[in-house]
Amino acid sequence: RYDYDDRILATLSMRTDASSNFGPNNRFGYFPAVSVGWRISQEKFFSSKLIDDLKLRGSFGLTGNERIGAFAFLGQWAASTYNGNSGVSPSNVANPDIKWETTAETNLGVDLSMWSGRLQTVFNVYYNKTTDLLLTRPYAATTGFGGILGNVGSMQNKGIELSVKSVNIDRALQWSTTLNVSRNDNKVLFLADSIPLFRGYSGEGVDATNIIKEGEPLGSFWGLNFQGVNPATGNAIYQDLNGDGAITNADAKVIGNAQPKLIGGITNQFQYKGFDLSIFFSFSLGNKVLNFSKATLVNMGADIQSNQSVDALRRWQKPGDITDIPRYELGSTLNNLHSNRLLEDASYLRLKNVNLGYNLPTKYLDKVNLRQVRVYATATNLWTLTKYSGSDPEVSTLDGSTAAQGIDFFTLPQVRTIAMGINLTLK
Repeated sequence: RYDYDDRILATLSMRTDASSNFGPNNRFGYFPAVSVGWRISQEKFFSSKLIDDLKLRGSFGLTGNERIGAFAFLGQWAASTYNGNSGVSPSNVANPDIKWETTAETNLGVDLSMWSGRLQTVFNVYYNKTTDLLLTRPYAATTGFGGILGNVGSMQNKGIELSVKSVNIDRALQWSTTLNVSRNDNKVLFLADSIPLFRGYSGEGVDATNIIKEGEPLGSFWGLNFQGVNPATGNAIYQDLNGDGAITNADAKVIGNAQPKLIGGITNQFQYKGFDLSIFFSFSLGNKVLNFSKATLVNMGADIQSNQSVDALRRWQKPGDITDIPRYELGSTLNNLHSNRLLEDASYLRLKNVNLGYNLPTKYLDKVNLRQVRVYATATNLWTLTKYSGSDPEVSTLDGSTAAQGIDFFTLPQVRTIAMGINLTLK
C-alpha cells in the first residue's frame, strides 16, 4: 500500500485460491488487484469554500467463482432405483479440464463532499467481463446424460452507481436523506459453439421459460409472441415466425428479461431529543416478471380442476367478444401456450422498512445500573405501489438461479411484519 501526503493513494494485492471442485491441473486461481486514488482537494492549487473533499479513483482486479459443488470435476455416482431395484448409477460426466470462472472488474469513480460534509456524493462507472462461465451445457443423449458442467462462455456487466447523502437539518431536530440509484446492462457475449442454453421451467409448447443466448441478457424470457384472441373463434393468435402455417417451438423467441433498467432506494432519518425515526423506500423500474401462475389460474382447459382467478371471467364466450383470454377448451392447452401473455411489468415502489425508537434519558437509568434503554417499533413491507397482478413483484420462484430470474409460480409474497421491543444495555 502506498500513501503520499494523503494525496496519492495506491494499493496492490495478489490473492491465490485453491478449490477441490476443480481437477489438479486447474485447482488454483490467481487474482491480482490494483487501485489508485488522487485526492485533488489536498493539492496546493485547489481552493474552494464549498468543496471539503474531492477524490478521483480507479481500480482493476480479478475475482473468481468456484461454487459448482464439491469435486464437480469427477464423474460421480448416486443412489438410484429402477423397476423396484435399488443401486447406484453415474450422476454426472467427469470434466477434468473445468476451471475457475473469472471476472475482470474495472471501476472509475468520484467522491465529493461539500458544505462541511452536509452533502456527500459517490459516483461509480464500471465494466465487468466474466470469462469461463460455469454452466451445464447439452451433451449427446446417447451418453445417457442430459448435460455436462463446463466453462462455456463469457458475459459483460456495465453500468453506473450513484449515492447521495444530504444533511437537511442539523439542529435540535436532525434530518438526513440518503439516495442510492444504479443501472446495470448485462449481455452474454459468447457461448461454446454458439448453442443457446435453456433454463427455468418447461413451458407449454416451448423448450423452457428462460434462455441463455449470445447477444441477450442472461436468462432472458423465451416464448411465443401472443397477438390476441380471434373474435370469431376465441382461439389464441400467436406469431408464426417461420411462416410454416403451424405454431411450434420454432416460433419461440426472446420476449423480455427480468433485469431492471434502474433500481435504488431512499432513506430518511430523523432524530429529536431521545426519538429516532428511519423510513426506507426501495424501487425498481423496467423489470419484467413471468407470471407463470397465470398458466394455471386462467387455463380453462387442461387445468380446469384447479382454482381459477377472476380474470377467467373475461374469457371469450361467443363470436364477437373482444378479450385477451381465449375460449374454454376442455382437455387442451393450445390456447394457453407459453407466451408474452404471461409477461408483466413488475416495476414497483415499496415502503420497505420503518423504524421508530426512543432512548430513555440516562438520568433515570443510573439508579438501576443501566447504560441504555431503547424502546422501539419496526415494520417491513408496509406498502407497495405496482401494476403487477401477482402477489409480489419482488419475488422469484427460482431465487437461487441467476439464469432464470423473475419467475412467479405461486411464490409466497414477502411477509409484512410489525414488531415492538425493548433493548437493555447494562453498565
